[in-house]
Amino acid sequence: MSLIKLPKSYKGDKKEFQGKPMVSWSQIETWIGAKGFNTGLPGLHEYIRKYFFGEEYPDMGWGTFGSETEAYITLKNVDPKTIKDEKTRTELEGALKNFTDAEKKVLDQIKPLGNFQHEAVIDFGGFVLLGYIDDLSDDFSHMRDYKTKSESSKRGLTSDKTYQMEVYTLYVQKMLKKEVKKWEYCIIERLGGGPCMKGGGREALSIGPRIWYEEKQITPERLKETEKLILDTVKEISDHYKTFLKYNK
Repeated sequence: MSLIKLPKSYKGDKKEFQGKPMVSWSQIETWIGAKGFNTGLPGLHEYIRKYFFGEEYPDMGWGTFGSETEAYITLKNVDPKTIKDEKTRTELEGALKNFTDAEKKVLDQIKPLGNFQHEAVIDFGGFVLLGYIDDLSDDFSHMRDYKTKSESSKRGLTSDKTYQMEVYTLYVQKMLKKEVKKWEYCIIERLGGGPCMKGGGREALSIGPRIWYEEKQITPERLKETEKLILDTVKEISDHYKTFLKYNK
């Protein structure tokens, strides 16, 4: 693969990757998507506007709600003051404040696996892929992703069109030399999607009474397909970014 140039570089705690061109799985999803979530434009157009030109899109409420849900499930027994990461601390404080007793009672039914927001960095040589795994067992054999969805919007999570679990499985295999044996979505019912879309924001969303668990199976062939998708997409992004840099010095 030719020299990779990307808009972002790794700035995390792993010194061996410092300064390397970096992409996240969510960035790849945006690039290959038929329609961007924020603009409604083709995905690569939204990516270029956001990451090449620096456009910012404020959260409509979905992101904050999902992050608070995950923080409550996995960190509810932790004193926020002891959390060093400001983003995580803010999410937990928001969860403890914003969820009602009834909502907390629903979320209390979920037993976390033990490793929340585990940083996953996959080294592909010319670049790294960065992601955060929602929840993992101590031996990395059980992987879980938390989603807040309505009953209708949860369809398709385990279809061949989603690759998030596959990406994180590549990390566990390639970087940790361990084996994932169980892949699971924990889907928490989300109410208020319509009002949120109309501008109601985080306040319009709430936890419903239902929780669904859906397992996924991932084969070695699927992992090879996922790795090829990552490599092909990053090359496309890099080629476009090099052209952008050439005419925007």
